Amino acid sequence: MTEIKIDYITHLEKVLKEHDIEFEINSVDSLREGYKHYQDIAIYYFYESDNPDHFEKYENEQKRLLHKHIEDGNQFFISNKNEVLVTPSAKNKGSYQITYFDKKGAISDSNKPDIDGTVDYLIRNAILPIDKNLAEILTTDSVQKMTQKNDYKYIQKQLLRQTTIER
Repeated sequence: MTEIKIDYITHLEKVLKEHDIEFEINSVDSLREGYKHYQDIAIYYFYESDNPDHFEKYENEQKRLLHKHIEDGNQFFISNKNEVLVTPSAKNKGSYQITYFDKKGAISDSNKPDIDGTVDYLIRNAILPIDKNLAEILTTDSVQKMTQKNDYKYIQKQLLRQTTIER
């Protein structure tokens, strides 16, 4: 498998290393495992550390990198069991749609009003960014067609809104 590094994964590896956990993330499974270690570190700081605020710098960097991942147009994420697509909402400008996929296709979705709400949702639900090359389900033809259709609906709605406003 080709090793793919995105900023978020580099950050995760750095935090683990700072806590004496040597861990290389080079697949979806190792990303999930690495994030479990990251959560253990968070629990330590929250419950056992004399300096619980120390973890806040990691959380702030995590938020910044998730913002960047989405703003740069990267749509691919994973949850514990599924792949997740984060796209601009076709219904509401500035909103985001979070769609979960299993091998049979889309299984559920959620909408968030803005990028901040989207990032908070991703963190609360342990949804992690991945490079498109690591996605297995989301790169299938059926999902790609659905994504293109969603993008088309979004553009179509924006044009309709502009036409209505101009009249």
